[in-house]
Amino acid sequence: MKILRQTDIIGERGIALIHSIVTEMGSLWQPTGLEAGIDGNIEFRDPSTGEMLNQHLAVQSKATDKPFGPGNPTYTCREKDLEYWLKGNLPIILVYSHPDSREAFWVSIRDYFADPAQRRSRKIVFDRERDRFDASAFHRLVRLAAGEHSGVYLAPPPSPEKIITNLAKIIRLPRQLFHAHTSCTSPTEVRRLLNDSGGRDLHEWAYRGKRLLSVHDLSEQPWRRICDTGTVEPFTTSEWSDSYDVDRRDDFVALLNRCLRAKLSAMHVRYDAKENYYHFTATRDLAPRRIRYRSMQQMTAREVFKPYRTTKGDRILEYYRHNAFHGRFRRYEGSWYLQIDPTYRFTTDGRTIHPNARNLLSGIRKLERNQAVLNHVVMWVSLLQDPDTQDLFAPRAYPHLGFGDLVALESPVGIPDKLWAASESAENAQDGAPDDELLELAFVEDADQ
Repeated sequence: MKILRQTDIIGERGIALIHSIVTEMGSLWQPTGLEAGIDGNIEFRDPSTGEMLNQHLAVQSKATDKPFGPGNPTYTCREKDLEYWLKGNLPIILVYSHPDSREAFWVSIRDYFADPAQRRSRKIVFDRERDRFDASAFHRLVRLAAGEHSGVYLAPPPSPEKIITNLAKIIRLPRQLFHAHTSCTSPTEVRRLLNDSGGRDLHEWAYRGKRLLSVHDLSEQPWRRICDTGTVEPFTTSEWSDSYDVDRRDDFVALLNRCLRAKLSAMHVRYDAKENYYHFTATRDLAPRRIRYRSMQQMTAREVFKPYRTTKGDRILEYYRHNAFHGRFRRYEGSWYLQIDPTYRFTTDGRTIHPNARNLLSGIRKLERNQAVLNHVVMWVSLLQDPDTQDLFAPRAYPHLGFGDLVALESPVGIPDKLWAASESAENAQDGAPDDELLELAFVEDADQ
């Protein structure tokens, strides 16, 4: 159901009053027809000759249904309105009116707020006699108006922008945690004993100096060969995830990383401890690996492992490119997030890091625009999210870690990329990001939490 608010009606009546008064002056009122920080423009006309003077004045209307008292009327401007009105060089007046009594007052925004004290207060005090907006104000308004050769500039109206961060919110954590002491002297020894005891598929545990933290019950097999069963303690997840103890928080992050590796391993994604990133593995025959996922608009596809050949001088360089990302778990305002910083892995044979990997990475980063990087982040989040429950053949959701969408923020002011950035290549734009929405990717900086 559409609703027309009383304030909207009052606002329209205020503009109608301005139109009426400008007509009484013998000049032309041109409404913008759309609320964008300026309600309309006055183009002045010489009333004696009828000649248009090509002098213009921008008008912002503010109307009230409360009668003006006997004193000087006052109006307090919003900070963001003032910032917008003062950006350009086109003269702007604010007209404050009470349509029922046909009373209206005006001031020049730029002149009035030239006083720093008044700028800080944002408050306008109108002089009832000097600032009355009626036909008698014609000559003062003409003197204020911008002329033919004034180089008029009005700042663009604030354009809201949707900012997508590289933070994926965690919506599912392990249901319960188990802690125990162990006589093992390294994670390698823990892994060897697990493999020998039939626990090859158990990955969700963290070794922390002869202590184990896991999502699995450490009092059961095959953990009895590894843990001191008398020290096994169950905990609610929140006792670790919400703890202010630094060591306990570090233990929990270590476990989350193990869960993430286990979750991604089923997608042919491996963690490289030396490079500290997750990357798609090579196919057995080194053919391209292509995946399907949901972009911001639709289902799409991307080659996440692919052979390349380039010529440099008289040399032919061959390499393989793997999509990858650096991942760090963050906690903000009581919630956990995965910070995703996309990157690429370059290899000579699908396994060995290419000797020119740094230059190859630097080169692709110079070419990629914001939208291409955003598409890369969206791909990883889509893969991390639970499978479609309507797909009977989709794998089961990973139980110990679940991800929601990327955190989105609303900015009151934004700049469309198309105004300053060149068009992306077909490959960079392959995910089909919406053109009718302003989307910007904001990266969270690496910082200790």
